[in-house]
Amino acid sequence: MRRLLGERIGVRAADVRFAREIRPQNRGPQEGRPTVIDPAGRTHFSLSYGGDSVLIGIAARPIGVDIEPVPDVARARALARVLHPAEAAEIAANQDTALTFARIWTRKEAYLKGTGTGLGRALDADYLGLQDRPASPPGWALTNLEVARGYAAAVAVRTGRQALVSPIRCLPGVWP
Repeated sequence: MRRLLGERIGVRAADVRFAREIRPQNRGPQEGRPTVIDPAGRTHFSLSYGGDSVLIGIAARPIGVDIEPVPDVARARALARVLHPAEAAEIAANQDTALTFARIWTRKEAYLKGTGTGLGRALDADYLGLQDRPASPPGWALTNLEVARGYAAAVAVRTGRQALVSPIRCLPGVWP
């Protein structure tokens, strides 16, 4: 990650420095989204790992990424109860309960990372499901990523207006 961020901001990987975003709701020095110190202010990043997979997102605007192994059906059903009621209904109605849950969960977590609130925000507050109705909150674009079998992943990018993100395909060991 340091190498990728260093290339982006024009410094050696060893010279990449990090800080924490200060927000009014932060409760202490360890609160707030990690940021890279970029004099131009054009670099935002997000890091996620789940199982044996890692996902790094770098953008000129706030970004959140998440990758998770698809859970077993019992765990997916149990966790679906804490999500938005429409998301829980989507999960219950889908034959592939576990994969549907994982796709919705990664969208939710990517968005919450992007906003800087993380899992401190109520998980039932925002609808980010998979149905055709707008599932990207105003000012954010969300998309699921195609990753290795047995995993689900998503990215959320602040757009300043509602927009769609072009589909991205992630291949093991290949960086766009």
